[in-house]
Amino acid sequence: ATVPAGLEDTSGGLLAEDFVFTFRTASPLVTSFQPEGEQVAPTTAMTVTFSQAMDRESSEAAFSLKSDQAAEPVAGNFRWLGNDRVMVFKPTALLDYATPYEVEVTTTARSAAGAGTLREGFGARFTTAPKIGIVGTDPADGKSDVRVEREFVVKLRQIVNERTLGADAFTIVPEPTAVYSYYNSYENRYVISWPMQPQTGYTLTLAGKIADIFGNTLGQDEVIRFRTGDRKPFAHLNVPNEVGTYNAYADTEIAVSYRNVSELNFKLYTVNEAAAQRLLGPEGWQMRREYEPKADTLLREWTVPVTPEPNSNTL
Repeated sequence: ATVPAGLEDTSGGLLAEDFVFTFRTASPLVTSFQPEGEQVAPTTAMTVTFSQAMDRESSEAAFSLKSDQAAEPVAGNFRWLGNDRVMVFKPTALLDYATPYEVEVTTTARSAAGAGTLREGFGARFTTAPKIGIVGTDPADGKSDVRVEREFVVKLRQIVNERTLGADAFTIVPEPTAVYSYYNSYENRYVISWPMQPQTGYTLTLAGKIADIFGNTLGQDEVIRFRTGDRKPFAHLNVPNEVGTYNAYADTEIAVSYRNVSELNFKLYTVNEAAAQRLLGPEGWQMRREYEPKADTLLREWTVPVTPEPNSNTL
């Protein structure tokens, strides 16, 4: 560009000679790319966003998508959005599962206006998600002494088609009386719950028809066998509240509920007035959880042997 001689300033001074200067517009850049990560669906389209409108023909020619296992680039079709700033590439066929891919846009991509080309080449990598599979179960196959109070959890791989997780997605032997199941899509966890019985061998079979959203199935039934242990032992005073009032002038009897224990151990302590006020006061609920009686306040200590039926609650 040229500013000609003779240009007059505000004080009457004149430009003695032509002033010539040059400039260059900014070259285009890739500002973002999608997808990314290691769980990309094989149907995903590639989206390249540029800093300015681009020449379609040269930009498409500069783009390539290759897997690490193939020498030839992936075939597909292009479309443009955002006034030619966004190039979308849709592969013709599904991408391979569980496969790393590399995207490249070379510097031969040209701006839509002028002769400017991409300022620097662009590259990105991502990995497609695997086909559906079972990552693991909890409890695992062959596990023994499993707690009866727990749920059965299947950790699945890939985006599961929840329609295939119906009533026929699993069987349990021996057949329980009531079964509840749900799928946590955020964690890919299939949870199956039923009232497990103690000291019982269970066989849970997951149907091979369980599928991901792309139609891939487990292919064959998955059989998990495990055995439960005893119910958790417990013992507690069978009283309606934490605090009770009893007559010191009469024989006092308090029922005890217990399970899977061989003896009940009792200790009786005195509580002074100050401690009683704290235990019964506004913050008494916390005091009763943390309260430890002093050894010198022990009045009596005794043990009662018991022989309950295994895994049965006894009063």
